Amino acid sequence: MERLQEDLKSRKISPQEAQEQYQNLIGKEYDKIPAQGFKLPPDIRQALENGLDYKQLSGKVDPNTYNFLEQAYWYGDWNHGKIKK
Repeated sequence: MERLQEDLKSRKISPQEAQEQYQNLIGKEYDKIPAQGFKLPPDIRQALENGLDYKQLSGKVDPNTYNFLEQAYWYGDWNHGKIKK
């Protein structure tokens, strides 16, 4: 992913090529997600089940925490079968 960003910034690839490569990367990662979703830590699972809206934390928590919560929401086992892709 970082190489892709660097190639785009240095104009080694076009925006269209970057988009295609990004979609390929995301597709490979998505294929690794188990059918029942990733197992989440109990506290994160409970927070999501109780209505935690990760989007409200944008800019209030560090980017890694935000990204983790976003992935937990979309790909976690707490409601994986209910989310429409």
